[in-house]
Amino acid sequence: MKSMLSIVSRFAAAGLLATGMSAVAQDRRPAASYPTKPIRMVVPFSAGGGTDLIGRLLAKEMTDVYGQTVLLDNRTGAGGQIGIEIVTRANPDGYTVLFINQSIATNESVYRKLSYSAPRDFTPVSRVSEIQFVLAVHPSLPVNSVQELTAYAKARPGKLTYASGGLGGVLYFAAEMYKNLAGIDVTHVPYRGGGDATTAVMANQVTMVFTAVPVGLSHIQGGRLKGLAVTGTSRSSLAPQIPSMAEAGVAGYEFSVWNMVLVPARTPKNVIARLHEAITKSLQSASLRESYAKMGALPGGSATPEQARAYLVSEIERYAKLV
Repeated sequence: MKSMLSIVSRFAAAGLLATGMSAVAQDRRPAASYPTKPIRMVVPFSAGGGTDLIGRLLAKEMTDVYGQTVLLDNRTGAGGQIGIEIVTRANPDGYTVLFINQSIATNESVYRKLSYSAPRDFTPVSRVSEIQFVLAVHPSLPVNSVQELTAYAKARPGKLTYASGGLGGVLYFAAEMYKNLAGIDVTHVPYRGGGDATTAVMANQVTMVFTAVPVGLSHIQGGRLKGLAVTGTSRSSLAPQIPSMAEAGVAGYEFSVWNMVLVPARTPKNVIARLHEAITKSLQSASLRESYAKMGALPGGSATPEQARAYLVSEIERYAKLV
């Protein structure tokens, strides 16, 4: 695993360095008037999902900032790979951008073969938001805290289970991170999606699940689930009564679903700067922040594109440790 991680780290660093050098070389392209035509924001997931809704709100605000349309284009299929590949083949002029969640990082470790490499084929512009999860169990389980759940699991190695929406998905990684940091042996039970995974815990078929705070909270308030901790570095404004995983005794635990805007490699740096400026202004919008808050999403822009690039590399490395 260490050798694999080393290879991933070196490849990511080399790819991003090459991307940055290519962008510098093309920085002479005029961009003062950018954009002069509509921008296509490709979302590789279906309409109505969390990533789509967050991206749609951002596109609306960016349209207002630019005075030029930013149009979402949902290109689904192959677990998001079709939409990603469309952007890798697009002209690197800033008029086709990718809006995606952290699957752009997890795919590097989950799939043996990809037609693209995130570090080599994309330049990150900015993070946009993050959504916390909540660790939930069936109300009948005799635990009322993460400390008690950890002790309960350690006394029954391999007997407890966790549900996810499938191997390599966000729920899977959230649970694997808990397993690794807490030092417990819990069995993975994959389902067809996050909704099915949550339903399985409510039916007392599986011990635990990590689910998005807005989804989990409705079931917790309805007595169908018991919420033990949220996965961010601090408590969620939607559920301030529930401690964070770190507060609950799992030192170093932090997990959230994040979203990011990326452009094809070799996109001129001055175009990237214009995109970053529009994203930053959009994330300051009171109406966008209010809409995000209702979804349980926190605006989380990057101070610079370079910071977004460093974050992507760190996430690729972090997930490689869990596979």
